[in-house]
Amino acid sequence: MLSPFHRMVLDIWIWGLRIVCGLLFVICSKPAFAIETCPFSGQIDFLHEKVNLVLGEKGKGSMALELMATADQHYQLHLNLEHLKTSLFEISTQLESSLELVESADKKEHLLQGRITSRYSLFNRKPIEELMGSFQIKNHTLYLPTGSVGGVNVNGSLELIFPYKMNFALQFNEMPMADFLALWVDNPDLHAPGEVSGTIQVAGALNRIMLKGSLASYEGAVEELEYDSIVLNAEGPYPVVKLVNTTVTQSDGMSFNLEGNIDLSDRQHFREQIEALTKSPLVQEGNSQWEWTIKRKGKEDVSSSELKYFLQKKDSQQNPLKESSDVMGVEQKIKF
Repeated sequence: MLSPFHRMVLDIWIWGLRIVCGLLFVICSKPAFAIETCPFSGQIDFLHEKVNLVLGEKGKGSMALELMATADQHYQLHLNLEHLKTSLFEISTQLESSLELVESADKKEHLLQGRITSRYSLFNRKPIEELMGSFQIKNHTLYLPTGSVGGVNVNGSLELIFPYKMNFALQFNEMPMADFLALWVDNPDLHAPGEVSGTIQVAGALNRIMLKGSLASYEGAVEELEYDSIVLNAEGPYPVVKLVNTTVTQSDGMSFNLEGNIDLSDRQHFREQIEALTKSPLVQEGNSQWEWTIKRKGKEDVSSSELKYFLQKKDSQQNPLKESSDVMGVEQKIKF
């Protein structure tokens, strides 16, 4: 008969190996998913009820895990990530978690549940808000019902068996624009006042992650671009996403749509990718005409002027008694 700790060790090694395989797949893979050398080692101390696992090499990106028993069915987990690099970001942090081994209702398996916090977290070598959350591991799946990190709320699940399917929702609540852009751009001095809110859905297997995002920002700037609003919708398989129904209204009143693809893995040329997007005037289409508005606001919003352009469509009824023609019109409004 195995002791609770021995059962715990076996479960941890099984789950740990699955997580390690997933980390190896993400961290040590190239675009063609060719695995590089990524050494790991570990040991089990049954006498002192302790497990150690090290993945990677110190100074080159590493993960060190330590698990120890603190009481009957209760354990403490320490996880140290040092300059761990993925295709999208680099992270360093010290994670601590209290674990409880719980028997399932049918008494056929053991579940792990607990809470997790972080310290000294660096994202792309910049300090971020610390991680806090609760989790549970059951049926070969990691569930994260509540969690937050770096000002982003996270919830979802990750299967701990190949192909490591996941389904996470990332909720941004008034995240500073500069911090949001730091996820995608290699420019620590980027001038970007303002905030971003919205949701990004991350789903699929590790070798084909699908992204779908809906984000908005109001009254901010990105370098020389000052804007009243940016409403962005994007979707596609990582790393390339397609912008759809994305609009920008500049502070001088010009509104336009953005269309095109962005490679999120190409951080060094992110700005050039934005400049290469197709920009077209914001147009509203009705049954009889197209129209678009160019609005200019005065300082401190004490006055504004608005020009509305409309292009009348050809007579859809094709009335034989009426000559078909296109009509261009202009309407102006001034408000104080």
